[in-house]
Amino acid sequence: MERSLSRRRGRPRTQPASPGAAVRTELRLEPELHRALVRVAEDAGVSLNAAVCAFLAWGVERKLALKKVSVAVVRERDDGET
Repeated sequence: MERSLSRRRGRPRTQPASPGAAVRTELRLEPELHRALVRVAEDAGVSLNAAVCAFLAWGVERKLALKKVSVAVVRERDDGET
C-alpha cells in the first residue's frame, strides 16, 4: 500500500490500494450519529466497522445504480429526438 504525507497534519494518507486489499480510513462523526450506528450494529449482531462498511457499500451501489438509470434515460431521450 502506498502512502503519502498529508499536508494538513503530517500524517500518512492512504492512496488507492490494489484490488482486494483492506484500507484504513478515519472518520469524524457527530456523537449522535456514532451512537445510532453503534445501536444498529448491536441490533444486527455485527461490529461497528461491519455496519459502517455495509452502509457505505449500500450508498455507493445506490449512487451507481441511479447514475446508470439517469444515463439510460438520457440515451432514450436522445434516441427519440433524431
